[in-house]
Amino acid sequence: MRTIPLFFMLIEKGGKAMLYSEFLKGTGQPENIWTHKEYERINRIYNDNENMEKEEAYALFQNPVRREDILEIEMEIIKREKFQLELTIKGLREKVSNLEGQVKAEKEWSNTYLKVMKNDLNNMIYTLEDKLGII
Repeated sequence: MRTIPLFFMLIEKGGKAMLYSEFLKGTGQPENIWTHKEYERINRIYNDNENMEKEEAYALFQNPVRREDILEIEMEIIKREKFQLELTIKGLREKVSNLEGQVKAEKEWSNTYLKVMKNDLNNMIYTLEDKLGII
């Protein structure tokens, strides 16, 4: 099975891509765990904001005053994602409720149908016994 690199998947979907190597070059930072974590944060913000240029994203990282902006942007992203998840959960709860109602209705119908079938069968048995003189 052939896999498509993430960079090309982002381009195909109309998304933006900031490579880690570009981030290192743009910010002049060394490659280490901390820088990579910061890259992930900045890249998430960059991808979430359609109008943001890479240079603006680099500036968020490089300017300590702008770090507060990062936190505010991240908080907005989290709030938006939380809202979307709440809507999804609400929709799933409604689906579960609807399915429970359908199951209940099906059970009631099945029980009613079963009672009718038992009555019909008992009537048939009674009629046969009567005709055969068993009763």
